Amino acid sequence: MSIPPTRPDRDRSWQEVVVLAGLSAVPYAGGPLSVVADELLARRRRRVAELGVAVLEGHDVEDLLDRLRSDERFGELFVRAAEATAISGWEPKRRAMGAVIRSALDGEDAELDDSELLIAALERLEAPHFAALQRLDQAPDSKMGDARAEQDAGLAAPVLAGLLSTGAVSQGSGWGGMIYASSDFGRRLLGLVAL
Repeated sequence: MSIPPTRPDRDRSWQEVVVLAGLSAVPYAGGPLSVVADELLARRRRRVAELGVAVLEGHDVEDLLDRLRSDERFGELFVRAAEATAISGWEPKRRAMGAVIRSALDGEDAELDDSELLIAALERLEAPHFAALQRLDQAPDSKMGDARAEQDAGLAAPVLAGLLSTGAVSQGSGWGGMIYASSDFGRRLLGLVAL
């Protein structure tokens, strides 16, 4: 299934109209800025359309619509994934979101619980988090990995905080300080983005 290109004559939300009108009023740069903003908004819509295509792989549109109508939790999960997909510039994360929602569409409540946890983590993590997680996962010599402290591991504080808060890494103490390693959940996330 291909994604139709966005059309300049499509209906825009009132928020988009206000943003574009405001930008166009800026002297000298307003016209180009409104064109750039319009393209960025169109890119977000295409990303959400890509999510829909990924979710529908092997399904009928009616399957998705029935589940969205009948299961409020699934509907909210779908919206969260669509919002996160729209603003993510990292394609592996967007593909992972589609795979998780497709799995939730097939599954029962237990699968939905799992999908909610995966989507929550994917919403918060981006490419730098996954690069660090992969490095920790491939670390030799220790059950907890080779990162003795966040600065020794080369992990920026925001990256480490994101990984810890989502449960993607586990933390322990060692002779040289804290030791960090990818958790089972973190390895599942790595498998979804398939670096």
